[in-house]
Amino acid sequence: KIWEGDDATVAWNTDVPVAPPSPGDICSALVASPFGTKDTLFGGFINGSGNLGLYESTAAPSFSGQPAVPDPIIAGAQIALLKTVNDGANDWLVVVTARHLPGENFTFGIAAFNNLAWGTFDTSVRVSPEDETPFNDVIWSTNFSRWYATGGTKLYTKAGTGLAGAFIDATPTNATTGEKFTGLFESGTRVYLSSRAGAVFYTSDGTSWTRIEAPAISGTNPPLTRFAGPVGTGILLVGSDGYGYYRLDTANLTGTDPFTRYPTTTSDLYTASVQKIYFDASSTPKRIFACTSMGGLWRGEENLVDPDDTLIKYDWNLE
Repeated sequence: KIWEGDDATVAWNTDVPVAPPSPGDICSALVASPFGTKDTLFGGFINGSGNLGLYESTAAPSFSGQPAVPDPIIAGAQIALLKTVNDGANDWLVVVTARHLPGENFTFGIAAFNNLAWGTFDTSVRVSPEDETPFNDVIWSTNFSRWYATGGTKLYTKAGTGLAGAFIDATPTNATTGEKFTGLFESGTRVYLSSRAGAVFYTSDGTSWTRIEAPAISGTNPPLTRFAGPVGTGILLVGSDGYGYYRLDTANLTGTDPFTRYPTTTSDLYTASVQKIYFDASSTPKRIFACTSMGGLWRGEENLVDPDDTLIKYDWNLE
């Protein structure tokens, strides 16, 4: 199901879900169109017979009866990730695609659409079996005028706007052996990178990375997922797989305890697998959405800001 909620009240229309292209189709990725006032959604769909590809909804919104995007770059691919990105030159719909021949493993690529034509990023730096590892995140850095992408144990980067040029391996030299990377986020003058080894890396120059470890839980480093924020004064939120979410104080990265776990024991969110996290600073009240694996969608609404504006508490609701 795809549920639509009201902006002001977040009242979900559970009686009428957004219709898929055909009954029973399953949505693998979803994003709002980045192109002007189209007011449509782009969604990747699969069903029991295989990959259906990428679809654009009507403005209603509805995918019912809509044809799949026919361009051969995207047609028939499994859509593993959808993101909207502006690189200063164009708005882009960025799509991580997965394809395979019968009896073979999936291989992953990155396609992009600028509302005029489809193209592919050159990811030939990924040689087998590296190309069988999903891309976890893709961003454009305004600070450093380059793209970044994570996949498996690698960080990749490509200088310059648009599709020209090839991604190269830019994995931090201070990463541990086998450390897998997940989320990417630009905030202020830095780019941040998370890993499943329980660390966040950050760069202030686009090439050299500083590593900070999240506090271990009973000797275990929390596998980190995606970023959101900033909330308050430079606080980034970082999801984890099995330990809720963490707070990274970007104004205190070299100080005492810059990385802390969300301090509550009263919510199932505290031990949830937070795969994606989103901060809506434009809403009143400000809201956080935490999308968990098998634990539902959570909504946090701001109810108290400390005088120094660094500790923000939220009333959490399981949607």
